[in-house]
Amino acid sequence: MLEVEFDRGALARLRVAPGSDALWETVLSLQLLQDGREPLTYDPWRREVRRALHRAGLADDVRALMSLCPAEGYFPDFLTPGLGDLALEEAVDRVQSTPRHRLVAELARLCARSHGPVPRSVRWVATGESTALRWLGGTLRRYHAVAVAPYLSVIRARAGQDRARRAEAALTGGAE
Repeated sequence: MLEVEFDRGALARLRVAPGSDALWETVLSLQLLQDGREPLTYDPWRREVRRALHRAGLADDVRALMSLCPAEGYFPDFLTPGLGDLALEEAVDRVQSTPRHRLVAELARLCARSHGPVPRSVRWVATGESTALRWLGGTLRRYHAVAVAPYLSVIRARAGQDRARRAEAALTGGAE
C-alpha cells in the first residue's frame, strides 16, 4: 500500500492527475505481474502478458527489470519521473538522463531493503553507463508495448472513473 504524508498546506495544493501516467502504469504492472494479488481479476492478464513477453523474446530482460522494481515495497523514484504529465517517450528520456549520483543513491536504498545480493542488472544500471541506460529505456518501452499499451483503453477508463469519484468526494466532503 502506498502511504503519503502531508505537511501544512499540502492538502490545499493537492491535485488529481488528468489521467494515467505511462511509467507509473508500467512500474505498477511490473509489480502486479510478480505477485499473486487478486487472482480472479489479474491472473488472466498475467498469463497473457507472460506469454506475450516470451513470444517477444523479452522474458529475460523483464526479469532483470523486475529486480529494479520488486513486487512490493520501495522501487527507485527515478523510474517514475513525471507528475502524471509525461508521455512514454518523454518519461523514458527523463529516466535515461537520471544523474549517476541519483541512480546510485536510489539503487542503494533498494538493495538495502532487499537484504539479498545486489542483482547484476541493478549494479549495471547504477554505473550510469549509456549502454545500461539505453537497455533500461529500451526494456521499459518494449515492456510497456506488451503489458500496458494493449490495455490503455481500460486503464484510461478506470483512471477517469477514479478521478470522478475523487472529485465528487472533494465536492461533497471537502478537503478533509
